[in-house]
Parts: sequence; structure tokens; C-alpha cells
Amino acid sequence: MEDAKVNTQIPNFQPLLKQSSSGNQFEVHQQWFIIQRKIISEVYGEFDSLHTFKIYLYLCKYYNFNSGRTERTKNRINNDLKYTKTSANGKPKYPMNVRRSLEWLEKTGFIKRVSSDTQSWYRSKILVAPDYHPAKKQFFACPELQLDFQNLKDHNQGYIRLPQKAIKDSMLANTTLAKREWTERKLKTLILLYAHCWLEYFGGIDPAVVAIDPNGAITLDEGFCYTLKRSTKDITKTVISLIKDGLFQPVRCLFEDGIYTGDVGTYHPTAKTIERVVLRPTHLISSTVESEAMKNKKGKIIL
Repeated sequence: MEDAKVNTQIPNFQPLLKQSSSGNQFEVHQQWFIIQRKIISEVYGEFDSLHTFKIYLYLCKYYNFNSGRTERTKNRINNDLKYTKTSANGKPKYPMNVRRSLEWLEKTGFIKRVSSDTQSWYRSKILVAPDYHPAKKQFFACPELQLDFQNLKDHNQGYIRLPQKAIKDSMLANTTLAKREWTERKLKTLILLYAHCWLEYFGGIDPAVVAIDPNGAITLDEGFCYTLKRSTKDITKTVISLIKDGLFQPVRCLFEDGIYTGDVGTYHPTAKTIERVVLRPTHLISSTVESEAMKNKKGKIIL
């Protein structure tokens, strides 16, 4: 991991820069899901394959906390993620990647099977992600913990909230395009950016994590890159690619005493007001946008 920070220019920056006159650029969603924070860590073990990681994200995306199980069967995984092939005689053919991934996730303690059917009606529930011992290179299940929000908080098990639309099924699919474009590094970078998104205080991603100057030069915090186990240069390129994909957008924001007060053009700044460019996710969760704290801002968040 390199030590020096890397400054890189965001291509075509000025047309990307959002302010109050930019019109509707962001989408607010009711539906969201969680990814457990510990799985993205410099000391956490790797999933055994990209297939397994993407199938795990898919299961998390469709997990129902009320029923305590994922709302997707094995057959649905095969079809939605494009694993189903057609054989010469016209019958569906299922590669072993889905079965192997589910077996690995269950064996290591990420999921638990809750159905008895051995074929397409495989059902599972998401578990509290296992702990990992870096020296032993082993996962250790956490069966004593229950996957609910209060229990996760009580046991210092952080989680990241993401809108369902932020990660499309096509990103997780077993297609040539998805495997080339949506690598584990890119997906984890996307997820970790949401971990540092706090609209109330920053209007988007913490500027201490992703700093963008008025000319579009981007600088990432070294610790952020270290968590992703990649060089600052690699992760900077990845963040820029997410901006090019339209999943994150630079916004002109106003701050007073270090706290976000609204977007440029939504109120008259004072002598105390400082303008900063903040990276904001295109897909936002309605409860964060419509919170009392956001309603009481001097200005507005442009949507």
C-alpha cells in the first residue's frame, strides 16, 4: 500500500457539478437493505470467489427481517443472476457455482439454511457475519448473536444501509459484462462510500474521506483505501469510475461551523458560510432525506 496521497482529476468535471439549478438528479427510495460492516475490513478474510460474494450481496439485498429469511429461492438466484443455461435438448442447465457458493456461505457461518428441499426451493436466513482470525486465516461463526438492528448495535456490530436500487441485480449477474465491470473491489468501494455518507453533517460522503477541490481534483483518505486492501491509486480510479457510472455526483454544498447547512443556491450564505464540493450518492434513502434534522437546515438538499 502506497503512503503518498494521489490527486486525480475527475474527467468532464464542471458539467457534473450539481447545484440548485441542476434539476432532478437524485433518486429517493423507500426500500433499503444492510451489509454488515465487518466484511469490508483490512483484516477480514476474503470470500472464496466473486460468485460467492455477489450471491451473498444478492441474499442480503432481498432479506426480510420480519420473516427472518431471504425472499429468494435457489431457483430464483439461478434465473435472476443469469446462471441458468439452456442445454442442447432445451432443458435448463444449472452450473455448480450457485450450489458451491451457498455451501461455502453456510459452512463459514454467513447464512443458515431454513428449508429442507434439496433442489430449487433452497431457502436461507442471513446470520451475523462470522468473526475472522487473521493469523489462523479462519472464520468463526457467531451463533450466539441474532441478526436484528438493536442486537447488532448492542454488540458493536456495525452495518451499512444501502438503497436496493444502488446495487442492481445486473451488477451481480453471471455475465461477461458484469464480471468485467463489477469486480469485488468496485462493489466494496461503492458499499464503503455509503458507510461514510451522512447527509445531516456532510450533505453526502464525508469530505475527510473523499475530498474534491473546486477544479475537480479528488483526494482519498489513505485509511479508506487501506480498508479496501488496495493502493490509493487503484481506489481513486475506482471512485472516478463510480462517478462516471452516475452512481455518485459532486455537489456544491454550504457549511457553517463544519456542518452541512444546504446546497448552493438554496439560501443566502453568511460571512460564516464555507462552500465545499461533496460527493453524494445518486440513490438516497427516504428516511435520511426526510429526517427532522434535514428539514431544519437553513437550505435544502437538491433532488
